Amino acid sequence: MSESKFLTDSRNMNIAIISLIILDLIMMIMGLLYVILGTFFTYHVDYIGMTASRVRSFNPKLMNLISMFIRMIGFGILSVSIGGLIIIFTGFKKREKGAWMLYLFQHLMLAIPLMWITYVVGGISLILVIIGWILLIIGLILSYKEFFK
Repeated sequence: MSESKFLTDSRNMNIAIISLIILDLIMMIMGLLYVILGTFFTYHVDYIGMTASRVRSFNPKLMNLISMFIRMIGFGILSVSIGGLIIIFTGFKKREKGAWMLYLFQHLMLAIPLMWITYVVGGISLILVIIGWILLIIGLILSYKEFFK
């Protein structure tokens, strides 16, 4: 009887894929929260010192614009996470070099500005961004040798 493989035949590649799937699922949850709620989170309120209702009473159009921007960020995060899962389950498992590069650049294009703004604003999302960076680094380092032998 032959042994069945979990995701791939490489232990390092399996760990890499699992860490990247976890990263994309965390991103998906955050993106969905931003899209569905479309309002300030506690760290936003702490940073600007105003609640959404206070901004709305001051200027309703401003709060509508802010809500659209929050939802737009959520859609961006959600898009990158869905794209990441597609990359993982198609080209990544087949060890296509382009898939590794696409995953790297797709996530960096979101992670770099997100890290900067999260560092400025703070809050729980800073912890999630740091966890995301760790998962991204683990996933890409462990899978690097599998792609570029």
